[in-house]
Amino acid sequence: MLRNGTRPLLLEFTPPRICCLQWTQLSFSGECPPCSDGTVFVELLSVVLSLLTTAYGGNLGFAIITLSLITRLALLPLTLHMAWHAQQRILQTIKREIDELKAKYKSSPQNLGNFLSFIGSTE
Repeated sequence: MLRNGTRPLLLEFTPPRICCLQWTQLSFSGECPPCSDGTVFVELLSVVLSLLTTAYGGNLGFAIITLSLITRLALLPLTLHMAWHAQQRILQTIKREIDELKAKYKSSPQNLGNFLSFIGSTE
């Protein structure tokens, strides 16, 4: 019963199809709104997690750990590629700065050596 003493209106609810997670936009007819790319990705992860949970006999913990490891292994080549490019950018910056110092101290290589050894000792 509601606060005002009336009974709630019962509507026949058709369970929604599993097509996306936008539950707030589902109508009572069970029609699914168009899914965005992010929602499709979440649905894919949800299905994979459900399959892994079933494969592990209902153990959700092992399924989450397995999905995490699979995701990390899948992203490892991208991570290594990005790290290599970041390292190359840093090395190019350092090389540019050393070349500028060589041009600046061209007449006195002793001062250049002292300056570079000072930089190397602070790291």
